[in-house]
Amino acid sequence: MSQPLSISVASSVEKSKLASNVPWLALAKIEWPDGSLLRLARNIGDVQFDCGDGDGVQTYTAFAWEFSELQENSDGSVPSWAVKVSNVNRAVESLLEEYGGGVGGSVTIYVVNGQKLNREPDLELPFDITGCTSDAQWVTFTLGAQSPLRIMFGRHPYSADSCIWRYKSPQCGYTGTMPTCSFRLGGSNGCRAHSNQLRFGAFPGVDSNGLRAVTR
Repeated sequence: MSQPLSISVASSVEKSKLASNVPWLALAKIEWPDGSLLRLARNIGDVQFDCGDGDGVQTYTAFAWEFSELQENSDGSVPSWAVKVSNVNRAVESLLEEYGGGVGGSVTIYVVNGQKLNREPDLELPFDITGCTSDAQWVTFTLGAQSPLRIMFGRHPYSADSCIWRYKSPQCGYTGTMPTCSFRLGGSNGCRAHSNQLRFGAFPGVDSNGLRAVTR
């Protein structure tokens, strides 16, 4: 999932208020080269959020991290950016040693409204990790433009029996009390069990070449 570098009209109005009790939260999802994930929140407390990557609601751990300035040159080189993560307790540095500095992985930045954590992020910025340094205070990830080889074409996966919508999103439309969904049509936790089969976001006409996932 990716979004243009713009936010909705409602979010723009909220952002432009002179005073507000609603925080804007910055979340970072670091994906190491082997696919392992580290989720961090620039906040004083953990944040529960579903970024729409198919993993459902996940905990973004409160952690000290910050952005650096965007580096742009006039020599035609690709602009770079950096994210600095606290290294005081050396917790992140041990991960760098395990994953070779993280080069080849990616970082996705999400900006979300603190009172609207049940919807898609207002801003999503994907980057590839192109370099990494560390000292006693910070681990600094140098970020570059996302590789086109990481971009999914088309925007959604097309499956005959797996719903593509984020649970309880506007596309899903479910507003009941069941806490989870199997993203299948049938079964005890599927769309029929939620009485929401009309919103089932799959494509039954897609040929599966004889393969089909079955849930009980």
